Amino acid sequence: MALPNDPTNSIFHVFKSSERHNIFELVDGKLCVTNVPLLIEIPRNVTLKVFLQYANPLMLPFHCLSVSNPYLSRKFSERDFLSIFRFKTWWSTQWVGNSGSDLQKETRWMLFDVPGTKSYVVIVPIIEGKFMSAFHLGTKGCVLICAESGSTLVKSSSFHAIAYVNVSENLYNSMKEAYSYIKVHLDTSKLLEEKSVASLINKFDGGISLRFLIIDDGWQSVNFEVQNPNEYVKSLIVATIQTIARLHRFDECEKFMKYKGGFLLGYNSPPFDPKKPEMLISKANELDLTEKYHNKAAQSGITDLSRYDIQIEKLKSELDGMFG
Repeated sequence: MALPNDPTNSIFHVFKSSERHNIFELVDGKLCVTNVPLLIEIPRNVTLKVFLQYANPLMLPFHCLSVSNPYLSRKFSERDFLSIFRFKTWWSTQWVGNSGSDLQKETRWMLFDVPGTKSYVVIVPIIEGKFMSAFHLGTKGCVLICAESGSTLVKSSSFHAIAYVNVSENLYNSMKEAYSYIKVHLDTSKLLEEKSVASLINKFDGGISLRFLIIDDGWQSVNFEVQNPNEYVKSLIVATIQTIARLHRFDECEKFMKYKGGFLLGYNSPPFDPKKPEMLISKANELDLTEKYHNKAAQSGITDLSRYDIQIEKLKSELDGMFG
């Protein structure tokens, strides 16, 4: 997303702190921005409060949504939005739509266009204690916000601040302001302009200043929620399977842990089969297709799925064996 051509001489109006106190209101289940409904049918256990602790001419007040349930629902439709969601363990990407049902799972923020007020509103799920929150799609225009700890032993039924809401006539200002005040509220992160470039960058740039550095996937320790939390999953090949995998530790996976410098170049290096990558992809696709047949059969009402289950376990075993 490019910056405005001349942000120092912007034609956009910037709301002052005193003006913002009356911009948002939550009445009768409707979250409104300058009297224009943004979200409707909001449950009664949701409240809106202004965060004034740090309010001064340079810092604007917080508007936090508080809930007393880890899953809450609200609704919107015919409201254009831009969002970022996590679609794999290590990747996030943008998504657009105009209804809560258009969202993707684990959406990290939503930016709304509100033409009636000539402004943009951003809602960012935030961290509270040991819980992180994210938006999920609902049915019939509903959007869900879920707070999760990642552990069955860490539970809660209420949260003081689970999302931050910000408004500006300049969409760039709206995003920058939102993360500036979230940083003040959480006191756990730094903005991009506050971060220094890691020395590791010198191993990649060769004297040339990089704009982006992408470290490809494949080195993380990941698994699935239904499996042993300490067990590394080897056979993450097909994108649809990778999507639902999660990090179970921050260390590199087993194949990287076992690697020693120069191992692949020595006299005792392991043999390389140029056909193996293609064989792995073919077997993974076969497994993915069988799992789809299993799900389709279950949705159609078939109760005896044993032949699919047997075939799935067989293919998983074969795929793990190919990895070694």
